[in-house]
Amino acid sequence: MAITIDGTNGLTTDNGALKLDTDTLVVDETNNTVGIGTSSPSTSHRLTLDKPTNYGGIEFKQAGTRVGQIIQDGVGNLYVDANTNNGGGSLHLRNYYSDSLVIDPSGYLTKPNQPAFLAKMSSDQTLVDGSAETITFDTEVYDVGSNFNTSTYQFTAPVGGKYVFSYGIRIDVITSGASYYRPQLYISNQSFYDIFDPVGYDSSTSYQSFHMSLTANMDAGDIARVMVRQQGGTISHLDASSGYSWFSGYLLG
Repeated sequence: MAITIDGTNGLTTDNGALKLDTDTLVVDETNNTVGIGTSSPSTSHRLTLDKPTNYGGIEFKQAGTRVGQIIQDGVGNLYVDANTNNGGGSLHLRNYYSDSLVIDPSGYLTKPNQPAFLAKMSSDQTLVDGSAETITFDTEVYDVGSNFNTSTYQFTAPVGGKYVFSYGIRIDVITSGASYYRPQLYISNQSFYDIFDPVGYDSSTSYQSFHMSLTANMDAGDIARVMVRQQGGTISHLDASSGYSWFSGYLLG
């Protein structure tokens, strides 16, 4: 049994629904639905708002003053406004009380929990002739999401997506006797290289810097690390001085 209240017929009953003024508010107990502005709310366990031809939606007030609203216009656009009457406040999309996305009143968008890291070296690293070695980025400047490991010196993707990586390294004691120096960004079964042939350089050349940036596709669990290989010549080393050798990355989307 259900109850209907309208301005003409007063209190009436209707099987399977509670209705206020036919379609102002309808609670359908049979299908577990609630409708506002419609006599036939759709889909089980859903609140249906049937808006007028222009704007319609939900308005939020505090002490009589509008502080936010969710509205849809007459052409299908959906608007979510925070603090529409007092000019302040930000729009927050949260997951378990933690901000996933924040849009401030100026329109600036931030994603506080988006995976991102910057790591550097705490001490110089001696190279080994003929071996591709992982660079020992063992000190974090920041690591949002705790996805960089300072023991294995590598980043592990928490989710699949596009990731942006950059690195800079400085190799000291460059020797003209080496066939080449080859820095490498390794990303789970794929590698991206830079290469430098010092032949013809003066034997007293002190250092050479290398940089790389790229966007890579990664699956959850894939890893990224920076490596370098010296082939032949007098052994060189990586310089850990602040600002010369670093590794960074973030989830683009």
